[in-house]
Amino acid sequence: MRHALPRWRGQGVEIPLTQSYPPPTKYPNKSHSSENKFILRSEDMENPNNNNLWYNKNLGRFAHENRSDMTKAEACLWKYVLSRRRMCGYQFRRQRPVLNYIADFMCKELLLIIEVDGMTHQWEEVAANDKVREERLIAMGFSIMRFDDDDVLSSINAVYYRIEDFIRTLEQKIHPLPPPAGDTGRMS
Repeated sequence: MRHALPRWRGQGVEIPLTQSYPPPTKYPNKSHSSENKFILRSEDMENPNNNNLWYNKNLGRFAHENRSDMTKAEACLWKYVLSRRRMCGYQFRRQRPVLNYIADFMCKELLLIIEVDGMTHQWEEVAANDKVREERLIAMGFSIMRFDDDDVLSSINAVYYRIEDFIRTLEQKIHPLPPPAGDTGRMS
C-alpha cells in the first residue's frame, strides 16, 4: 500500500549518505596558483539579461557531479520540497553555478539561493569562505537561506514552512498589493 504523503523523517528513504563536500583545499575557486582557470571572467559568464543569471559555464562539470552525488539532506529537500514547482509554484534549480560558486538550490525568479550546510560548514575556514560567498551573492541581489543537514532531516515540515514564509515575504516586496479602490494614497 502506498502512502499518500511522504514520510518526512527518513523512514524508507533509500538515499546513500555520501561525502557532502570536498575538503576546503579542493574548492575550485580556492586555487592558490596564479593561473586559476575557475575565476569568473566576463567572457565565461552568460549575460544575465538572457535569463542565465550569472551562470559560470566553467563550473558546469562540477555542478553536474554535485547533482549526481547529493547529500541525503539535499536529496530530501529537493524531492519533498523544491522539485516540480512544489514551493509556491516557483522553479528551483539544484547545484547551480552562480558567479564563482555552486549554489545548492536557486530560484531565478526570486533571486533566492537555499544552502544546506553539513558538518564541514562548521570548520573555521569553510565558515569564513561561506561568509565571503554570501556577501558577494547578496551584493549581486540574491537572498540567501541556510539550513543545517539535521534540520532538513529531522524537521522538514518546519523547513518547508520557513521557506514558504520567506517566499511570501519576498513576493510582498517584489509585488506589493495595490491600494484599495478609491484610495489615492494621500493622508487627509
